[in-house]
Amino acid sequence: MMKGVSVGVGLLGLLLACVTTAPTDKNRDWDIYSFHINSTVTSRYATTIITSRVANRINQSQEIEFHVKIPKNAFISKFKM
Repeated sequence: MMKGVSVGVGLLGLLLACVTTAPTDKNRDWDIYSFHINSTVTSRYATTIITSRVANRINQSQEIEFHVKIPKNAFISKFKM
């Protein structure tokens, strides 16, 4: 039982380490001013909330990419944006 929990926590650590945004560029027109990851593991089920706040520094709409890598056998049960 303990081995399963440690594997789950290890996979969760891998997930958290793989959270990225677009490549860093010193001349970008946006700033990430808040980035939080909150994760809870209960009975081998991980609930992870990633909150990122980005400021657009120009007077024009633009896109920003946000990438999250999850383990191959993981699944998403709820997704909110």
